Amino acid sequence: MLEKKNRVEFIRQARAWLDTYGNMTIEAVGKRGKPIRTPGQGQVITVFKNTDYYQGVALELAKMELAIADDSSVKKKLQDELRADALKVLQEASKIPCGFQRECALLLRKLQGKGPR
Repeated sequence: MLEKKNRVEFIRQARAWLDTYGNMTIEAVGKRGKPIRTPGQGQVITVFKNTDYYQGVALELAKMELAIADDSSVKKKLQDELRADALKVLQEASKIPCGFQRECALLLRKLQGKGPR
């Protein structure tokens, strides 16, 4: 599990975690542990990136990056890098239907200056 005690370490771990699991696929499993099959299509495979769990980590990463970027004691170059990464993460996450899609979209709009501050 990712630790949020140290902000820099959390960002490092979350980025690595998202990179590792971003292209992973998982097999849908039914109640008795048997793979779910759809008629005529075979096994149901889901890209892990489309799960609430993955999207929750992406959202928390973006929030942490933006919190650090808003700190006036952080160098401008680092602020810009963090905002750019948060923008990228939110743009991708806001396109995926999941439990966090709305919050990702709202934060993205705020970051782009199109939403409430």
